[in-house]
Amino acid sequence: MKNIIKSYADFDIHRKIGALIKKHSENSQDIRDVVNSAINWPHIHTILDLGCGYGWFEERLEGKFDYIMGIDCHPSNEQA
Repeated sequence: MKNIIKSYADFDIHRKIGALIKKHSENSQDIRDVVNSAINWPHIHTILDLGCGYGWFEERLEGKFDYIMGIDCHPSNEQA
């Protein structure tokens, strides 16, 4: 588990890797857009994101929610 946690600690490297994947991927559709189009958001009021990291997924959530909770085990993501 420690190795997994350490691998997610570097925010900048994750941004760079994400950009690299986006640039070279044959599937150009953002996974957040796929999820947004697949879920009927007006019926969702509460969201729990386990392993949320720095909140990348939540940046693109559509809709108004009563409560959003993100839980991540790496201390560097607390302020995100």
